[in-house]
Amino acid sequence: MRSLVQSGARVLAWDDDERVLRKSRELFAGCEFVHPYEYKWDEISELILSPGVPHSCHNEHWVVRLANRVGCRITSDVEIFCRSRPARLIGVTGTNGKSTTVELIGWILNRAGIDSETGGNIGGKGVLSLPQGKATYILELSSYQLELMHGVSLDIGVILNITPDHLDVYSSMADYIAAKGRILELSNLLVANCGDDNTARLCENVENMVEFSCEEKLGKGVSVLDGHIHFQGRVAEIGDLKIDSASNAENIAASYAVAKSLGVSDEVIIASIREFPGLRHRNQVVAEIANVTFVNDSKATNAASVAKALMGRENVYWIVGGRARMAE
Repeated sequence: MRSLVQSGARVLAWDDDERVLRKSRELFAGCEFVHPYEYKWDEISELILSPGVPHSCHNEHWVVRLANRVGCRITSDVEIFCRSRPARLIGVTGTNGKSTTVELIGWILNRAGIDSETGGNIGGKGVLSLPQGKATYILELSSYQLELMHGVSLDIGVILNITPDHLDVYSSMADYIAAKGRILELSNLLVANCGDDNTARLCENVENMVEFSCEEKLGKGVSVLDGHIHFQGRVAEIGDLKIDSASNAENIAASYAVAKSLGVSDEVIIASIREFPGLRHRNQVVAEIANVTFVNDSKATNAASVAKALMGRENVYWIVGGRARMAE
């Protein structure tokens, strides 16, 4: 909101949670906190929804119904960002691994001399606050954000995987897959995981696509198997990493495919992957005491991400908590 105010826009804001609203009034000077029922809707050009506010027809927030009734265009901060930045845009979606892949792509490109910035649906890195003037922006895109992107063109779109998630918001797994599939329409080049069944079916008719797999060696495309990257007849050893190679195989494969499509050399890519420090709370080794390794994977919030965190580890004491999420 601060970025919108600084751009000269008149910003009206609201939150259903009174505590959030009270804090926002303290943080965002220049915003007008007005209940949507009191808006002069004919003076409003767009309604920007925060990620996660339900807007589909079977489960829409009341403000969405109100905006639709008065004919106000509904959009997201990501679409506004994409319209305002004359730069190369790379979008990454998937159920798991988005943040790590976004940061790994940015890490590789910056080390290849391609001035890049990362952001999107990553905590603390809202897109409208990203610095201007970068050559490339790599954005994490949720299913909610993809549904609200219209008239936007991504130079490269990435689908990592699609497994059951957010079924408390979507009426079915098919609806969730369709929301992720919006990235197909937006991307000039698609990088997709053909080793993931849902992604493979979704992308089977896409022509301009680089496939990757961590399940089998592909004749075309990128494969990450047994610590090696296979691409167009070449084999590169990944070597020792600062991140867990098994649970990050898809992230590595997708990042390699994106970097190669932009002309980055194998030498730079492999060296960058080896030095990538990873992200906090994502299969992060936080201590080793008396031959016991302590791992923080608190960002694993669904069954598929937990399974990847546990793979390759033996004699595991798993401490788990939180709120149950609907899944098939």
